[in-house]
Amino acid sequence: MRCKYNLEDIIKYAEKNLCKEESEEIEEHLKSCDKCNTIYNSINLTNHYVNSNVNYKESVLHSIEKSLDKKRYINRKKWLFSIDRFIVNNRKVIRSTLTIACIIFIMMLFFKNTEIDFKEVILSLKENVNYNEAGAGDAKEQDIPSEKDEEQDLLGEEIKEDGVDDYIQSPDGKMFAKVVRRDVGIFDSILITDKQEESYKVVLENIIYTGINDFYWVNNNLIALCGHKNPSANIYVVVDAYYKEIIGEYYGLAFTWNKNKDKLYYVKTSPHFGSVSIGDKIVDTEGNVYYETDESELLTSSLAISEDELNFVFFVRESNAYGYKLVIAKMGDDKKLKKMAELNTSYGEIKFIDNISFTITDIEGGIKKYSIEDL
Repeated sequence: MRCKYNLEDIIKYAEKNLCKEESEEIEEHLKSCDKCNTIYNSINLTNHYVNSNVNYKESVLHSIEKSLDKKRYINRKKWLFSIDRFIVNNRKVIRSTLTIACIIFIMMLFFKNTEIDFKEVILSLKENVNYNEAGAGDAKEQDIPSEKDEEQDLLGEEIKEDGVDDYIQSPDGKMFAKVVRRDVGIFDSILITDKQEESYKVVLENIIYTGINDFYWVNNNLIALCGHKNPSANIYVVVDAYYKEIIGEYYGLAFTWNKNKDKLYYVKTSPHFGSVSIGDKIVDTEGNVYYETDESELLTSSLAISEDELNFVFFVRESNAYGYKLVIAKMGDDKKLKKMAELNTSYGEIKFIDNISFTITDIEGGIKKYSIEDL
């Protein structure tokens, strides 16, 4: 589920401004939340460089100030001494401000493709108040928003990226959704319009990615957005269009729903910037682990599951090699995947035809068909 902690909570924890119970809760949370752990490491790194500055005693400044011949300076230069005094008296506040500024700067460098347009930030503060009235007024003119009406969005010009500026229609045709880039500050929103001519939005607050890989309806109620996070993982956000809220936020690869669309499987990768190398895992959103590699193997973004959820087919790659191996695994009674076969074949997209047959489409468009019974 979605993380309940924000930037302020992590800063208080890093500065040891929380009670023992709250500190223990966040310490335990950091072990499983990649997003909060990244923020915490950024704070520690920033504090390290800020605190590495040479410390000076206030008495030193007094001695220097007394040794100066202030009569040599005209009146308009006296403000320099006021600035020095202000810095000394408020150095703790200034240090905290610089720390926050450095954190923001580091995060901007890390997510370098996430641009901040301060003009749009100001517009967003002004126009969010009028959003519901403006959105409802536009929606009443038509069932499906036209290209002309979308030339200027609620917060100005949109960023067109990979077709996400277009509306996508729910399977039953009753609702439409689209991504509005940088809708609230640096965060995107999902704008949803239904057949009752009502529009509303779900803000992707504290969800940052460098690009959108996919955006689609899972079923008539759920919307999924997959964004690129870093070289080893994507972020996958699930939005409930009926309740107008985010119900899931996951980090990994190969996000795959079962036939009934009520369970999501995915590859949970080891941290990209982690100091300790651990194996990749095939998990579900409830935290169940079905398969785990050792340190020498890496799972990929190619995963397929049969409709009965008994057969799993996926690619693995040795961490120190470039070749891929196809793994066929079967779900056991203990809810763990048992490796049944392993093949050397070209990497590609896996798709089940039925519960025992599947195809692999390679990057050149070639298709190979396999039967699990023959392997």
